[in-house]
Amino acid sequence: MLMPAMKNYVKLILFSFLICLSVNVITAQESENTLLFIYDASGSMWGQIESKTKKEIASKILIETVDKLDESQRIGFMAYGHRSKGDCSDIELLVELENRNRNEVKEVVKNLNPLGKTPLATSVQLAIDKIIASNSKTTIILITDGIESCDGDLCKVVQKAKQEGIDFKLHIVGFGLKNEDLKNLKCAAKSGEGLYFDAENGDQLTQALDNAVTQKIGDPVPNHSFYTSKNGKGVDAWIRLTDKNSGEIIKGIRTYQDTAHMFIPQGEYTIIVNPLEGTDIASKSLHLTKSPEGPDFNAISFDGGTISIFITDNGEGWDATVKVVDPQTEKVVASSRTYGRKIEIEVNEGVYNLVVTPLQIKGLALKQTLENCRVFAKETIEKTHDFHSGTLSIGIQTESGDYVDGVVKVLEIDSGTYVTGLRTYSSESNNPKTIKILPGNYKINIQTLGKHKGVSQTANIDVFTGKKSSKTFKIQ
Repeated sequence: MLMPAMKNYVKLILFSFLICLSVNVITAQESENTLLFIYDASGSMWGQIESKTKKEIASKILIETVDKLDESQRIGFMAYGHRSKGDCSDIELLVELENRNRNEVKEVVKNLNPLGKTPLATSVQLAIDKIIASNSKTTIILITDGIESCDGDLCKVVQKAKQEGIDFKLHIVGFGLKNEDLKNLKCAAKSGEGLYFDAENGDQLTQALDNAVTQKIGDPVPNHSFYTSKNGKGVDAWIRLTDKNSGEIIKGIRTYQDTAHMFIPQGEYTIIVNPLEGTDIASKSLHLTKSPEGPDFNAISFDGGTISIFITDNGEGWDATVKVVDPQTEKVVASSRTYGRKIEIEVNEGVYNLVVTPLQIKGLALKQTLENCRVFAKETIEKTHDFHSGTLSIGIQTESGDYVDGVVKVLEIDSGTYVTGLRTYSSESNNPKTIKILPGNYKINIQTLGKHKGVSQTANIDVFTGKKSSKTFKIQ
């Protein structure tokens, strides 16, 4: 039996344990992060991107995003413009902030019918009111394909809420927002301690939402910055932090032609940087060792050089394909076609081989390789190559001058290798048949068709640079 003093001590210990347990539960509840999606169901979502409506693309990708969330994640859902065409107050919280049922959100998204206007400021204000009422730390993800259409000021709404100490984060995803003034949206995202994501298609929308759902309240303060540039100007690029050993992507961020910030724990990483702007410049990777001493900034330059190349045949501009090959990896890093003109190909600084193949010229060993072309950043190197073809003309006629339908085979004499084939027809416009061919010694075999079918003949003919070699086969 316990003495009275011992009983009191046990009660005190038990009470203290219950107090600690209660505090821990409250702390866990308070620290739990809620995601609240605000979805654009305005009429403009019927607009198309890549032959699909924005509604169709956004609904599918939002459902996929929700599916990837943890089952314990609290997910609220709000939409505007889904009930009325011209009502700026058409905003509805369709799934409460306490919800943990992903299927409930997915069903709501499937059944939305875009109709109305774009009341961004009022929607976010109502979301903030719900956050206050639920006393939850909430990350708002606003998806919109348009700017404010109801005279609100979204940035001011967010700034006022932050000044009042309301704990939330706001990310904004602009879907298909072309030629719009985005200052207010970017201001709102920045004031809401979040990010603005620009998504021009489905793939970019997926990347934006994947990024947004991982950037929550309480995340560590960014300790590393990236800036990507090309020839002195900011470049929009995706930056992915990957595990040095496994290559697994840990997190990613997009620069939007500006400085991008993220938190990177101490460790060894490989940074993969993919430029998103129209350029032949390839992606880059770099090693990063993050320690308390740094580094805390990476300036990544895509400054490239230019290969100016002009392909000719006997001095005349000629159509050809050009492939730029990394001699170390044997990978094609860029390719183009000349169409008889001087062209420019932009590539990373380095040493390359140029593989040139002329079009509309026949012969063996047509491909020519210009080796060890050194390209320096911000500089242009000039390259030329002149092919030296001749012309081969083959006809088949009867002794009386009638044109004969036939098959022509051209073989190189020394190797016996088949080079090309021709077809003559029983008309003046297609008999004889003329081609461009590399100089050499050729054997010509003909086989007649049609009413003169069954005649075979062979002749040898030499082709010289810049000259025409002709042969007309005569049959009975």
